Amino acid sequence: MRSRVSHGLCYAGILVAISLCILRVQMARAQAGSFTKAQVADRIRKVEDGVDDFQKYLDSRGDDAKNRADSAQKHAVNVEIRPTPKTAGTKPIRQRTISETLWTI
Repeated sequence: MRSRVSHGLCYAGILVAISLCILRVQMARAQAGSFTKAQVADRIRKVEDGVDDFQKYLDSRGDDAKNRADSAQKHAVNVEIRPTPKTAGTKPIRQRTISETLWTI
């Protein structure tokens, strides 16, 4: 009789332990993904706003780069290169091509 009672208590203890483990897992799952519809909508709105702001940044950056390139090109046309007293009597330096540079190595 005692062995039947002890086996019954042992099985009951195992059943309680398993059910507690399952309950903890379910609670953890519920806490990790429990958002209200308003919270989800707010997060979606923030992401969409961030995407729009990033797109505006990229557009303005591209326009700024184009403007800088255009102004640099216009400025380069008007620049006159004059020799300084140090370089007045010297020969200009000729730039070598890549193939010439590779053959001399």
